[in-house]
Amino acid sequence: MPYTTGAIYNPSTVPTAAGQILVVCINDSANLTANIELEVFQWGVADGPRTPLGHNLIALPPQAVQSFTYPLNAAVYYEVQVDYFSATSAVVNVFGLDAVGGVVQRVLQWEMSQIDRLTNLP
Repeated sequence: MPYTTGAIYNPSTVPTAAGQILVVCINDSANLTANIELEVFQWGVADGPRTPLGHNLIALPPQAVQSFTYPLNAAVYYEVQVDYFSATSAVVNVFGLDAVGGVVQRVLQWEMSQIDRLTNLP
């Protein structure tokens, strides 16, 4: 079942605005590969169009961790969507990082909302 962080507010007028997104994928299974699909989006203005930042298909081996970083460009909002095609032991966590790499926002797997399907990419 696919999940989303939802639109994460990222005001650029505050010093804690995220300049990049770190997505960490963990496969805790002892013997099954996790097949994961990630989609990452940003909005430049509150009522503007959503812009795709990244799309990754991952075959994560058992007991492995893989991370992905996506730069934000004046994003007022950002969102990460994730879907699993195998191995239910996979976990995906999302972190908003400031200019020096400090965590300013985070959405853990259990905090994500379930959605019907991932967004169709153009």
